[in-house]
Amino acid sequence: GGGGCFFPPPPAARAWPAAQTHCPAMPSKRDVTLLGAVALAALAARYRTPRGEVDVMAAEIANGYRIDSTKTPASLTAGERRRYALAPGKDYVDTPPLGENWQGVVKGGEAWPPGTEPEEPRSPWAVWATGRLLSADECAEWTRRAEALNLETGDFIFAGSSLFVSRFHTGARRHSSTRMVEDETFAATMDRRIRDLVPAALADGRAFGGVGKSFLVSRYEPGQFFAPHFDGRGSGGYNREQHTVSEFTVVLYLSDEFDGGATHYLAGQGSEVAQSVAIKPPRGCAVVHRQGTVLHSGGEVLSGTKYIMQFFLYYAAPEQPEPRHMTNLRWGA
Repeated sequence: GGGGCFFPPPPAARAWPAAQTHCPAMPSKRDVTLLGAVALAALAARYRTPRGEVDVMAAEIANGYRIDSTKTPASLTAGERRRYALAPGKDYVDTPPLGENWQGVVKGGEAWPPGTEPEEPRSPWAVWATGRLLSADECAEWTRRAEALNLETGDFIFAGSSLFVSRFHTGARRHSSTRMVEDETFAATMDRRIRDLVPAALADGRAFGGVGKSFLVSRYEPGQFFAPHFDGRGSGGYNREQHTVSEFTVVLYLSDEFDGGATHYLAGQGSEVAQSVAIKPPRGCAVVHRQGTVLHSGGEVLSGTKYIMQFFLYYAAPEQPEPRHMTNLRWGA
C-alpha cells in the first residue's frame, strides 16, 4: 500500500500503512493550490481502480470459490475451518528436518505428466529451502521492528497492477496481522546473501535481477492461518527501470518457538506439487516457491507466536505478458 511513514526507520527505509491503496506521493498544500481542483480530480481518476476492472479481478481471485465478505474467523463452519486452517495430513510426504544448508523440496513441474505440462517448468526446483539468511539477533531486531509498525489485522488482500491496487475481501481466509515495509538497504543485504541460493536464470534464459525492496512482515497468533492459494505471478510488481518482474516468493521465518504454523505446499488444482508437504524452517532460514503454479498455505498456529517476512525474487521480464488470470492471488479453497 502507499501513504505516510508510521515507523521511523533509517532514511533508506519506509514503512507503508497497509490500510491505503497504492498511489503517488500526495501533493503539498502549495501544489494543491497550483494544480487546482480539476487537475487533482484528473490525478485521482488516473489512480482509481476502474469498477469493471475490480469486478474482473475479484472473479479471478475467487477462482470459482464463493467469497462471503460477512465471514469472520469466529463464524467459520467446522468444514470451512478444516479447509482454510491446515494441519499436516496423513497423505503428506515426510521431509528431513531443515537445517542450515540449501535443500530442494519440490522439483519443478513434478506433478505435471510429461507431454501435458501447462507450461515448461521455469526452474529445476519449484520449492526449496535456503538455509540461514539472518542471524538470531537480526531476527530479533525485525521482530521488534514489526511490533513497532502497528501491524494491521483485517479480512483483506491487495491485488492490482503497476497503476493501482485495491483491497479484496477473503471471506475469512486470511487471519493474521501484517505490514509492508520498503527498505532498499536491507534489500541489498538480502540480495548479496541469497544470490548464490537461487537460479541464475530461468529455463527461458531470463536472468536473475535481484531482491525487491518491499518486505511483508506478518504475525500469526494461536488460531490464525492463511488459507490455500496460488501467489499471483509478478506478485511483487514490475520494476520499470530494470525491466524485471517477480517470479518467486521467499518466506523467511523470524521466529520458530511456536507449534503448528508450517508453510504447506499442496498437490492438486494444477499445482507443481505432486505430494503435499509441510515445511517449517528454523529461525533465520527461508523457504522459496514459484509464483503462479505452487498451491500453498500458512498452517494454523497452535501455540506461541509466529513471525515471518515475505519478499520477492525478480528476473528479467518475459517478452510476452503473462496470462491475465495468473497475475493475482487465486484462492485454492
